Amino acid sequence: MHNNKLKQLILKNKNLYLTISSDKVKNDNDFLNAVASALNNGVQIVQLKDKISSPKRIVEIGRKLRELTSLFDALFFINGRADIAYALEADGVHLEEEDLCVHTALEILGNNKIVGISVKNLSQLSEAIKENADYITLSDNMIDKTSELKIPYFLEPDNIANLNLLIKQGIKRFALNENILKTNPDILQKLRQN
Repeated sequence: MHNNKLKQLILKNKNLYLTISSDKVKNDNDFLNAVASALNNGVQIVQLKDKISSPKRIVEIGRKLRELTSLFDALFFINGRADIAYALEADGVHLEEEDLCVHTALEILGNNKIVGISVKNLSQLSEAIKENADYITLSDNMIDKTSELKIPYFLEPDNIANLNLLIKQGIKRFALNENILKTNPDILQKLRQN
């Protein structure tokens, strides 16, 4: 599929990926300001994750995030919901084990959209490669597998201590969750300088 090379080119220089949940948002402005701050500090991909809110609510906050990420020329993904990603004209969808397969997500979104998969073990890694995922996010316990990968990947550190160890090892591509940012709000500046 010729689109894979283009998608890999798009992802090539993207090193900071933020997964942010909207299901606990009490104030949209505070939420959007936090995302804007992250984007201003080097985040290049934002993934909206919400497994609790109604589709209507996810679309509502997703529209605002789509506008915001466009201002920063950042990629915008929706977690697990290809239908909502399509409605929001997101850049792609991020899938987890219980979600659709890559092929089905692309049937909904179109072949030019990006589809990534979360990987927590070797079986899931093998499946993601077999499915032709455009990128993967890997648990930090799988760092020894990164040298074998031929597709873009982002390491997901479990905590700030693991993140600091990975930075010392020279790792530059991370998928961070909002909890790590809350633990250490200055971490994005450190990563940007890394």
